Amino acid sequence: MAINKYGGELVRTGLEVADQNRAFRMRHWTLTNMYIINKSKDPVATGGSPITTWLSNQLLTVIDFIKSNYAMIEKLNDRNP
Repeated sequence: MAINKYGGELVRTGLEVADQNRAFRMRHWTLTNMYIINKSKDPVATGGSPITTWLSNQLLTVIDFIKSNYAMIEKLNDRNP
């Protein structure tokens, strides 16, 4: 597995990037709620998709990615103390 070959540094860096993506998506979702959803009757984003499902799905996807990769690292650590 790549983690064993390259060590945890690559995985840690990947998770840091994913966390930055999560932080951006959370700010985007929060600002969209404050300034667009609460002040507009139009539920459609600029790309034509429903804004409430699109943005929240993007945020949840990044969170799921982080959780699953963190769980994988914990499993590997349990096998290789």
